[in-house]
Amino acid sequence: MKLFYQITGLSPLRLEFKPIKEDTVQNVDLDVDETHAQAIASIEKLAQLMDSQFTLPGTKIKLGLDTLIGFVPGIGDTIGLAVSGYIVSRAAHLGVRKRTLGRMSWNIFLDWLIGLIPLIGDLFDWGWKANNRNAALLRRQFERQYGVQLPPSPVDQELDTLTRKSN
Repeated sequence: MKLFYQITGLSPLRLEFKPIKEDTVQNVDLDVDETHAQAIASIEKLAQLMDSQFTLPGTKIKLGLDTLIGFVPGIGDTIGLAVSGYIVSRAAHLGVRKRTLGRMSWNIFLDWLIGLIPLIGDLFDWGWKANNRNAALLRRQFERQYGVQLPPSPVDQELDTLTRKSN
């Protein structure tokens, strides 16, 4: 577990966030925004690690740990599902709308289900990038909800491309 925290930059102390109540959304102070922005940045970092951290040499093809562990039949996709579920759980703790949580859950369910099919599932997993899609959904909702622009992340271009496709 210590290695997981070192790779992702997360810490066990930053795992719990209280949801924002709708009646306090209009009067949110800057500290809450910064806390949420830091949480979103850590989620984006984890999504990048899982979906697009590595580039195949000589190509522009990006792969993540999710694609690599997906080659282990059955259990690889289930491990990926657990990490994806963690991202959705963090989003829920940040107060994401139920509709967005439903879309995020659908993304990871589809990724897991098709990922169970040997080879076809691995190709789908490489193209679908459910974690990056979910990070993009989270970022977009946060920016709309608070009317702020978050600092760019390393996966902004890919996240923007994925959300334009899913809308």
